[in-house]
Amino acid sequence: MAKKNTPQTQERFDDGHGVTDTYLLNDRFNWIIIKQDISGLLPIMRFEQQVKDVKKNEVIARYVDFAKGNSIKNTIGPPGPLKFWLHSGNCSGGEINKSKLIHFADDVETISVRGERK
Repeated sequence: MAKKNTPQTQERFDDGHGVTDTYLLNDRFNWIIIKQDISGLLPIMRFEQQVKDVKKNEVIARYVDFAKGNSIKNTIGPPGPLKFWLHSGNCSGGEINKSKLIHFADDVETISVRGERK
């Protein structure tokens, strides 16, 4: 599964309040994970995961969720999560949908460019 591997690319944006990790599923598809603070006052983060067809430059699956706790900027690197007790990982029911996207990405990873299973 792609998440077990190190991201092929990692880009930070918005002065460190956002990060984009790109994992290569196979020659044609990437799994892109975008984490971004959406508020400067409240510790609310937006998480978006995409399975992208690189050849057509189209997103074929997308999962969006929100969480509260530490900002993305304060979670990356030392000192790590500062207020771990405030963390809430998903919206209500979000874990089920996230699981479905992960299974979909696994299926995409096992399919070669010709549509045959590896």
